[in-house]
Amino acid sequence: MATSASLQDEAHTVIMRRVGPQAVISESIDDLIDVISRFTDITGISNWNVGGEVYLDYINVLKSTTEEQDSNKSWWPKHIKGVPVQAPGVDQSIERLRGSLTQIDTKALGFSSMVAVQEMAKVVGVDV
Repeated sequence: MATSASLQDEAHTVIMRRVGPQAVISESIDDLIDVISRFTDITGISNWNVGGEVYLDYINVLKSTTEEQDSNKSWWPKHIKGVPVQAPGVDQSIERLRGSLTQIDTKALGFSSMVAVQEMAKVVGVDV
């Protein structure tokens, strides 16, 4: 029987391999927010920093630099255990993205992940 932690980890893998990359490529950011918001606890996900956190930082950068600015950051999934209650500043998200994007093993995750990482890297000005 699957535990809640193993289901969260499995869902995170799906986000890293399929949902996240497709959302970045198709610019379906609100759909990605909806999927990530379904997590309840990320404390047991060992690679969150190169998966879900990358996508949250990417969304934060996009939302902070577009007409969709939301000074309250009401989209931020503060209900998820292990996620900060408040969204980081855009500068912090950019710096984390620059570091995290270079750590993602796109060969292991597949072509769409490679394309998504390249798209996110363009936004924050880093070579991957």
